[in-house]
Amino acid sequence: MVLRYHGISESGSIIANALGAYLLGVSREQLSTYVHDKVQGLSSDIVTGWDNIKTEIASSRPVIAQLGINSTNGTRDGAWPVTIDGTAVSSNYDGGHYVVVVDLVADINGEVSEVGCNDPANWKGTCGRRVHYTASSFDEAWDDDYLTRRDRHMVTVY
Repeated sequence: MVLRYHGISESGSIIANALGAYLLGVSREQLSTYVHDKVQGLSSDIVTGWDNIKTEIASSRPVIAQLGINSTNGTRDGAWPVTIDGTAVSSNYDGGHYVVVVDLVADINGEVSEVGCNDPANWKGTCGRRVHYTASSFDEAWDDDYLTRRDRHMVTVY
């Protein structure tokens, strides 16, 4: 989806196959390197934090955010995000998960209250649908410290 924004029609499955990602997925480093090496005219960085995601979205550039999912742990840290209608995304999947962040919604105080994503997860039988997560639950999943000891990473493409 991020490459389509830039006029590149390669699908996620083509990229995954090119990177040999069949069972274990693709690292954000592999994604960034693929853009640098294989996509003419585009570049990519791995950055962290809300300031960077706000900057990219304000510039109308979607970003790939890496979430850490821990469905078997009863705590919220790393759990699936919750949609703004209160629906908890449910799955028994544990591990990394990518979403494409396409917009942010602010409350009356200017704080991010919703994160709009294209989520490839098929958790409601609607693979790839646009979904809005509460900012607080998105942040807990994005803060994937329990998995990687790294926080709030995303891949930017420009």
